[in-house]
Amino acid sequence: MTNISDLEIQLGRMPVKIAAIMSEAKTQIYNAMRVLLKEYTSSQENLYLQKEQIDKCQHFLDSIIEIINKTLDNTTIQIVTLVQSSNSRVIEIFNQLSSYKSVEELFEKLNREIKECKIENERLRGLLIQKSDFFKILSIVEERKSLTKSELLTITGLSNKKISRVLKELEGEGYIKIDKSRRPYRIIFLKSPWRI
Repeated sequence: MTNISDLEIQLGRMPVKIAAIMSEAKTQIYNAMRVLLKEYTSSQENLYLQKEQIDKCQHFLDSIIEIINKTLDNTTIQIVTLVQSSNSRVIEIFNQLSSYKSVEELFEKLNREIKECKIENERLRGLLIQKSDFFKILSIVEERKSLTKSELLTITGLSNKKISRVLKELEGEGYIKIDKSRRPYRIIFLKSPWRI
């Protein structure tokens, strides 16, 4: 099994490898452009024009190479920075995982945390439903899966105007769909923010 120092050594080498790959790419681009310039200039017939064109091409090539070098250098720095921050996170996760005696212990801990999240989620859902017509109506639609506006009016006791406003918001957020293919329109549950 890999230990933390081996992992740190391997991860520490990654930025150097990336920089070497980018440097090699710069060299290959530079050499390819030089070959293209040489091929172009060797096909010219008039020596005087060739000298003038070679100088212009050389200047143009140098400008392009400078832009490519700056771009590749900036990209290399960004990649190396990203890899270094990822390496730190990998080592942190590795340390956390190594603190568990077994996979079963890890899964037990994760299952406990999931159960705690679900309990807290239901508690918050209850609070939202009590405090907000938006979530109260969504909860009713979720429970029924499909119902009409008149059924919703009867269940909630809210005004027609209030329910219409909330339904429009819920549909806009993608939580419900109002099926207008037949009358009376059906309100259909799609999703809720409190489900994991």
